[in-house]
Amino acid sequence: MLVFFTIALDAMPWLCHHYPVFCQLKVPWRWIVVEGVADAVNCTSWCAKIPPRLSNDGTTEYLRHLCAKDSRVTHITQPIWNGKVSMCNAALALIREPCLLWQVDSDELWEAGTIEHVARLFLSELLSELNCAYFHCRYFVGPDRYIQIRANSFGNHDAYEWKRVWRFRPGMTFLTHEPPSIIGFHEKPMVQSFMDSEGCRFTHMAYATRKQMEFRAHYYAGSTNPNANLWMNCVEGWERLQAVKEFPVKLNQFFPWVDDRAEVVRL
Repeated sequence: MLVFFTIALDAMPWLCHHYPVFCQLKVPWRWIVVEGVADAVNCTSWCAKIPPRLSNDGTTEYLRHLCAKDSRVTHITQPIWNGKVSMCNAALALIREPCLLWQVDSDELWEAGTIEHVARLFLSELLSELNCAYFHCRYFVGPDRYIQIRANSFGNHDAYEWKRVWRFRPGMTFLTHEPPSIIGFHEKPMVQSFMDSEGCRFTHMAYATRKQMEFRAHYYAGSTNPNANLWMNCVEGWERLQAVKEFPVKLNQFFPWVDDRAEVVRL
C-alpha cells in the first residue's frame, strides 16, 4: 500500500496534478490531505504568521469534490494548526497498517511511472534493509526556467533534500517538517545518486509563478526571520529573472539568499 500525504493552503493549480497521476497507479494507494494555516512554530518559527483560514483559491472545494467521489482520498481541515509538524502527524494518525509513506507537497509533480518504479525498489530483496529515499528534483524558478540539477547547490542539497519516502509503521510521528524527520527513525536511505541512476526524480514548481513569490515576500520577510532583508525584493528579482534571454545564468544574481553556484536554464 502507498499512502501519500500533503499539507495544503492555497495549493492551486499544482494540486490538481496529483489525483489523475495516482489514478494511473496499478498498486493500492490512499491520499491524505491536511488543509489550513500552519502556525509559525517549531521548524517554521522564523516565518511570518498568517491569520487562521482555509484556502481561498478553490483548494477546499476541489478536495471536497474528490472525497465525495473517491474513498481513497481523505481531506482534514482546521483554520489553524500547531505548525506543519502537527499537520503531518494528523495525517499519520490515520494510517493503521504498515505502508510506503510518501510526502507529496502540493507543488511537487511526480509521474506515475516514477512512483511505481520507486515502489518496486522498496519491494526488492536486494534493497530490503533500506528504509527511506532521497531524490533530486528539477526545481523551477519561473514558468519555463529551472535550476540545473547539481548536487549540493540550491534546490538540491544532498544532506537533506529531498527525503520523500519511508517504510512506515503505525505509531511513527514527525519531529520536524523542514527537513522531514521521524522520531526514532534510524535512516538507511536510498540516496539521491542511486535514485538518479534509476531515473527517479520529480519536478518542483517551487517558484514558478508571481503569486508564489508574492506569498514568499510576506511569509519569509517577517520580523522573526534574521535574513528577512534578503527576501524584501524577491518579487522584483523573480521578474528580472523572467526577462533573461541568455542562459545559463547565476541564480544569486536574482535571489540574494542563494549563496552557491546554482545556475538557471530554460526549457
